[in-house]
Amino acid sequence: MGDATRWGRRLILLAAATGLSGCLIASNSTTSFQGTRAILDERTIEQIEPGETTEAWVRSVFGDPASCEQVDEDTRILEYRCVKERRDGVTVFLLLAANNTREFEKRLFIEVADGVVTKTWQTNTQT
Repeated sequence: MGDATRWGRRLILLAAATGLSGCLIASNSTTSFQGTRAILDERTIEQIEPGETTEAWVRSVFGDPASCEQVDEDTRILEYRCVKERRDGVTVFLLLAANNTREFEKRLFIEVADGVVTKTWQTNTQT
């Protein structure tokens, strides 16, 4: 008997044994967020109008930024971040466990001069 036949028989026996034993399969999925979740809503971001929207409005909607870079005396860039992490797992009782983690990061940058938004841009990364 060849090696392929032996392995084939072993796989059939393993499949039969797990099927007959009432093999328990479980899966789970969790999602967590860090940072400002409001920046995930494009409708909210679309309300920002350069030249009209004030920094006070931005802070009332998004809260305090993750960072604030002073560009010059009157201009600064507010940075908001949100990281969404999704964990998926599956377990075949006593035989196998597998996990997968995916991370999505969004950053929203808002340039403000003299208390009024002048420019916005975003970056998105996924791992």
